[in-house]
Amino acid sequence: MTTPGWSKAGVGSSPGAVPTLAEPFRAGDLLAGRYRLAEPVGGAGNTVLWRAVDEVLARPVAVKLLPAGGPGGRDAAQPFLDAAVRAGALGHPGLVRVYDAGLETPAGATGEVAYVISEWVDGSPLPDVLADGPLDAVAATDLLRQAADALSAAHARGVAHGRLHPGNVFVTGSGRLRVTDVAVGASVHAPDDAADVTSDAVRADTRDLAAVLYALLTGRWPSAATPQPACGLPSAPAERQESSRPYSPRQVRAGVPRALDLVVSRGLDPARHPELPVLATPAALADAAEQAAEQSRETHRRRATDPGPPSQLRRSVPWLVAGAVVAAIGTGGWLLGLAVGELPRRDGAVENVVSTGSSPRVDLPGFRRRRRCRSISPGSRYATSTRPPATARNHQTRCVTPSMATPPPPGPPRDTRPPASVVSSRESACSSTSAPPGRLPVIPSKKRFPSAAFSNTKVEVRKIGGLSDPSDSAGSKP
Repeated sequence: MTTPGWSKAGVGSSPGAVPTLAEPFRAGDLLAGRYRLAEPVGGAGNTVLWRAVDEVLARPVAVKLLPAGGPGGRDAAQPFLDAAVRAGALGHPGLVRVYDAGLETPAGATGEVAYVISEWVDGSPLPDVLADGPLDAVAATDLLRQAADALSAAHARGVAHGRLHPGNVFVTGSGRLRVTDVAVGASVHAPDDAADVTSDAVRADTRDLAAVLYALLTGRWPSAATPQPACGLPSAPAERQESSRPYSPRQVRAGVPRALDLVVSRGLDPARHPELPVLATPAALADAAEQAAEQSRETHRRRATDPGPPSQLRRSVPWLVAGAVVAAIGTGGWLLGLAVGELPRRDGAVENVVSTGSSPRVDLPGFRRRRRCRSISPGSRYATSTRPPATARNHQTRCVTPSMATPPPPGPPRDTRPPASVVSSRESACSSTSAPPGRLPVIPSKKRFPSAAFSNTKVEVRKIGGLSDPSDSAGSKP
């Protein structure tokens, strides 16, 4: 099985040829007399990673191989071995431990191979963890703190990682973060930089750690801001083509707290925020991220428990409710008035008394309005009129003036009095109502005229049904 980084060209040829994975080492071969190779699991550049078993201690180990038979020979592999020695002195639980390192000449090969034996991690690399989606702020800052503590421990011992990317950050089943390839990976890709820790090296580790936080929050790798490989994660979009500034996490994924978004931006590009302190170490970056996450949690907690000052709409709600109640009461009273106005009234009630001129209408106390009455002036003919519109609900009195009476036809006068049956019915209708002293009873009628036509009409009463009135004794027929 061929692994990327190794080539079949030059096998068994000149001394400068690079050995191949298929010919020098196979699954089952024994390395350094104790490490039994099981299977290749990956590789990058000129290195290849094997899973093996330490037959002395009976434990799984990771074996990283680097050919040392190329140009420069053993001198080319020396930075690789020196970095393994420095990493082996680290003992932090967040860092993968290095057990052994050395040179080996495979059987049938023409050159040596440098190897580094390290702890086998039962966990998932960061791209596999983010395959199900990015993490929330709390989980992301928790992993960031673990990675920052591991890098700070390495820096305290004078060792920088130099090549932090998603491929060498693992998360175990218990949620613990482990960082691999401390100094070893950088020694392969940049041998000149694989020296003692410096401020620039610490700053580079902090920038790469901010890129890891970016990936935890968005599921994308900010390739425009760091030279490290994405290792399977999609690249984050940049603000402009050929720009070194990727979009902020909030622009890539909704829901990222604003304060945490600012921390990521400060870690990736300090020059973008000259007014803020530079996050020069992993510990400073982790502290700022945790403070931002706590601020976000406190804000959400405060909004959940304390809604804050009432808004203008909420202040208007009591007044709106009060107005609705008043409107409902007014509408109910109006409807009740309409309903009461349609109820039957007492029989024999007199609605009003008609007087002369434009004097106001007088209602009799103790009586409810029921019937409308009419009066007939002396000398007028008995006449009828059309019913007014139903909407005219004013209580009018029908009046007939001499000017409205029909003139008598030529010839001898004729009897214009109504039939006796009509008179008797009207008398019976008015007999239930006793007239006040000095006045004659008025005649109820179902017919009515608009009051506006007779507001200034002088009304007089004549004898009806045998009632005598001195004013019409002369000129009336028996």
